[in-house]
Amino acid sequence: MDETNHEKFKERLAQSQRSTWIAAQILQERGLHVMVHPTFTAPTAAERHDFVDHGDMLICSRAEVKGTNYDWTSVEDWPFDDYIVTTTKVWDKANPKPAMVISLNKAETHFGIVRASLESQFYKKNFECGQYKDFTTENYCVPPALVEFAPISPKLLARIRGVR
Repeated sequence: MDETNHEKFKERLAQSQRSTWIAAQILQERGLHVMVHPTFTAPTAAERHDFVDHGDMLICSRAEVKGTNYDWTSVEDWPFDDYIVTTTKVWDKANPKPAMVISLNKAETHFGIVRASLESQFYKKNFECGQYKDFTTENYCVPPALVEFAPISPKLLARIRGVR
């Protein structure tokens, strides 16, 4: 690219910033947290390869996290027929909807993830809440086979347990 084309590129890049900020405001109106990246432009065409584009913006996603009182490591030893995603009240009122729900086993060695993309496969089921007396909640559930189960990495386990 010669210097004339580089100057045209810089002008177009500056004009595109307006579109980026408008898009950010659109997403914010929909309840999303957005971070617009700073724009850096190479002073000369010869320096353009030293400037890396990290994208226009980041969109932060909501996640719900649940700690469980059960020992499990995978779908094979999941102790129930259903996997509770969350209560229907929490999910239905959420704005924005969580991108995922993450559950930890009792030992905090494994986790399960249910992605929002599975919402069409959610079904409702009532459960008596074991933490409160005479209290039932309506929940969204999925079959355990749809859950992404995985171990927490040894490196992270060492960190969260205070071992360095």
